[in-house]
Amino acid sequence: MKFSDIFFAGAAIAAAALVLSGCGSSTGDSSGADIATADIPLVTDIDISDATEPYSEAVPAETTATETAAVTSDEVTTETETPAETTAETTETSTAAETDTPAETTTAAPGQETDSSAVKAAYRSAIESRIDQVKASNETSFSSVTYALHDMDKDGIPELIVKYGTCEADYLTAIYTWRDGAVKTAAEGLPGGHTSYAFDYTTGQLVFCEGHMGYGNMTWYDLDENGNAVVSKDLGGFTFGPGADYEYSDYLTNLHISWITISEFMGDDTTWVISYPEGEYYGVEYSGRDFTYLENYDF
Repeated sequence: MKFSDIFFAGAAIAAAALVLSGCGSSTGDSSGADIATADIPLVTDIDISDATEPYSEAVPAETTATETAAVTSDEVTTETETPAETTAETTETSTAAETDTPAETTTAAPGQETDSSAVKAAYRSAIESRIDQVKASNETSFSSVTYALHDMDKDGIPELIVKYGTCEADYLTAIYTWRDGAVKTAAEGLPGGHTSYAFDYTTGQLVFCEGHMGYGNMTWYDLDENGNAVVSKDLGGFTFGPGADYEYSDYLTNLHISWITISEFMGDDTTWVISYPEGEYYGVEYSGRDFTYLENYDF
């Protein structure tokens, strides 16, 4: 599987991803990211030459919702390039689309009883607030909001990861968690441009995977006891592709990293749900602003 898979969303996103200027006003400033960075174990000169556990069907993957809403068209995108923000799409005729990605196992905290519908309603409100923020910041520009769900602290309730902005130049990421019966912002203003979301399947940690024009980085995130996102590891940057020792996929394989399912709102007209059953890219398109992924997420 190639890093380009995650940059899926058709010609509009592909065009924006290749241009890092002149794409609308910024929705925030990543320099002011509210994130703990003290004592980060920075990994340099990493040697990934010894493959110990290649990706296989046995590797646990992120929970994928079963698509029960009306699907306007089911599109399966095949890999065509190593790191580039373009993909080729082929359409498969079907009346419904389902992904067979096995659910990731989580355990609720002792004595914790949470109504998942309340969490989902609050998360939906947080996502819609970001959509409104992006639309208000640049009414004439293409806008995109992407979200993912991943249980960072293994309490049985997934955290919400939201990417927002108008293009790769101004995308930022926020992380939300559920604490004491309400949504709490765990981090704000994290990197979002040319960034995809994954998890370390040996530790369960959330991983930000950055990659553009042969340069990449990976950052591992945890939640502290107060529900704040903290960086636990950062590779410090690496090169990949032509002229480099490794492809991006080599880093994913050897560092035990697997993509998580995402859902992206392409303006107000289209919603995509992107998953990776058995490590392969799979995209399903819905009409309008659709929350099927959130609504069907099992916890």
